[in-house]
Amino acid sequence: AFNWLLCNVIQTTSLHDILWHFVASLTPAPLEPEEEEDEENKANKENAEQEKDTRVCEHPLSDIVIAGEAAHPLPDTFHRLLQTISDLMMSLPGGSSLQQMALRCWSLKFKQSDHQFLHQSNVFHHINNILSKSDDGDSEESFNISVQSGFEAINQELCLVTALKDMTSIVDIKTSSRPAMIGSLTDGSTETFWESGDEDKNKTKSITINCVKGINARYVSVHVDNSRDLGADLDSRHIGWITSELPGGDNHIIKIELKGPENTLRVRQVKVLGWKDGESIKIAGQISASVSQQRNCESETLRVFRLITSQVFGKLISGDAEPTPEQEEKALLSSPEGEEKVY
Repeated sequence: AFNWLLCNVIQTTSLHDILWHFVASLTPAPLEPEEEEDEENKANKENAEQEKDTRVCEHPLSDIVIAGEAAHPLPDTFHRLLQTISDLMMSLPGGSSLQQMALRCWSLKFKQSDHQFLHQSNVFHHINNILSKSDDGDSEESFNISVQSGFEAINQELCLVTALKDMTSIVDIKTSSRPAMIGSLTDGSTETFWESGDEDKNKTKSITINCVKGINARYVSVHVDNSRDLGADLDSRHIGWITSELPGGDNHIIKIELKGPENTLRVRQVKVLGWKDGESIKIAGQISASVSQQRNCESETLRVFRLITSQVFGKLISGDAEPTPEQEEKALLSSPEGEEKVY
């Protein structure tokens, strides 16, 4: 069914869902730590190995032991599905989450009987091409890659991360009634509150924030708890913060107007986020989401490549220096199992 769906769907989201379900069905569930442990270091080591193994999927035939002849068609069906994924891999957008999920489908504990299929599936060649796609060249594909890299560079320049600071402690806050309770709005606890009094009964309640010179306020938030404070609903028993972004420019006086069906209402906290004049709110060294995704895909590609080659070649890649994908592909062609592939 998976193979038929992969050959017929055209939406990238549908392809991703199919591949995700395949990976999720074979991903081992993390085991709960044992209650009795003799050595703490041993427990930490086992947990680290366990977390590492959860990225390697189980073989779909690993738990089929008593099916007899009924299980004979299953390896061919499994190989056809992986072959379809291998053929599809190079057509997927480079560095995308879809291509990364296709690579995850090959993160399996293969059996000895699967090695011949791995040689014939071209998966080593495809993964090698994915890893070397960014190399310079004169082909049209290399030109498209360079254009894509240019767009990524522009995208990277447009990526801007800012960090606003809490200005609540240095602004002046006034309320329409009960000024003695203003301290409860800025004490950092949602267990305390400011409650309107009789002075503004049947009137619009308000909280006024006066920013001193040099303070640039960008966001104002109020914390309302209708579950504990009111019998009426703001928004289905709302509990939490309500944030409003302030327009650009100098906002020296900010007034928050509050209305409700009752004569009194409660506000638990007020926060003002902004920055001081002369301070930078930009965080340097941040990367865009597209660049981060591409790096994740490259890392996943290397991990899957090394996992497969370690299972197929074993001691051939157990040296101190890790071979490059090109060297491993040459080893594949020169190995006894790969001779049938060379014409």
